[in-house]
Amino acid sequence: MDEENRAGAPFCYLDHAATSPLRPEVEETVLRVFREEWGNPSSLHSLGARARRVLEEARAFLQGTLGASRVIFTSGATEANNLAVRGRIQGKRPCRVLALATEHSSVLETLKAMEKEGHRVTLLPVDREGVLRMEELENALGPSVRLLCLLGANNETGTIQPLEKVVPLAREKAPNAWIHVDWVQGYGRSRFDLDSLDVDSASISGHKLGAPQGIGALALRKRDGLQPCLTGGGQEEGARAGTENLPGAAGLAKAAEKAFENAREEWERLEALRRDLLSGLEDRAGETRLNGPREGGLPHILNVSFPGVPGEVLLHHLEKENVYVGTGAACSGKRKGGSHVLAAMGTPPWAAASALRFSLGYTTTPAEIDRILEVLPPILERLRGPGRKG
Repeated sequence: MDEENRAGAPFCYLDHAATSPLRPEVEETVLRVFREEWGNPSSLHSLGARARRVLEEARAFLQGTLGASRVIFTSGATEANNLAVRGRIQGKRPCRVLALATEHSSVLETLKAMEKEGHRVTLLPVDREGVLRMEELENALGPSVRLLCLLGANNETGTIQPLEKVVPLAREKAPNAWIHVDWVQGYGRSRFDLDSLDVDSASISGHKLGAPQGIGALALRKRDGLQPCLTGGGQEEGARAGTENLPGAAGLAKAAEKAFENAREEWERLEALRRDLLSGLEDRAGETRLNGPREGGLPHILNVSFPGVPGEVLLHHLEKENVYVGTGAACSGKRKGGSHVLAAMGTPPWAAASALRFSLGYTTTPAEIDRILEVLPPILERLRGPGRKG
């Protein structure tokens, strides 16, 4: 990627929650597999056996990082979430399903489709910081609930759900429920153990931590319990037909390996950078509004509103300075109607319309934080007009 634009401005990328650059070690791994292990893992000859060995080594490593008995490779977290939802209830007797109102669109849209099959979906409300309201959960739970979807780490606000409280309550009140957690933004940043958390499945995505785009996985605590969404040749033990993305799987495992090598130190580093960015914005950018937790959330996601300036307008003005940020979930960036996550948190429409998401990653430096704080305040002052600070 060219590190300077035509004006010569320093390159600043704070949109890692949308996608992270490929890690150098991952690029090396992916290219090696492309060159040397290009066989089909399902082939019976020696080339296939070599490819299958690469695939299973990647799978075993990911299983170890997730406390899983089974890992199903997918094209990304969207497919993994679809597999978790559809694989549990599609084509079955109508049942009750609970999910956070702030779920990723790949869960919400899939649940809309399941409602057409007669399943009853209840979206659980959250508080101002995006945390599930426990009393509402307790009231909604019951023996008829067969699926509970939990976005464990929110991609727009960085909110982390208290799974250590939610899951035991769900097991007590809804003993027949399959519990699925979308852990895309948390994976590689902190440990997540399906068995110790008593969670049935979790989805992860490669390109959020420096692996290639187009690879993800669904991790399972037990080896059974899902019906396939893609049928065909019986790959992935019949759970997901289609020739596996071998370079992607190897790249995902390598990215996870690098992320977990210094996960605690990286968490603390990003948390400090996030704190510096927030305090700098509050000091220099006029009126601001934090959307999400001040402390206790993901260390790399910061969602802030700047009253008086539409977020998309601000994004493009920053882009002219070679600074790249987001306005929310990248997958829904072209949709109209605003962020459903911020709406569920009770964010006023004016604040939702002026929100930017800054998301940090393994390449983020203090100089990039300084760059944001250098260019953003004058842009805001210019767009807000004379005499207005917010």
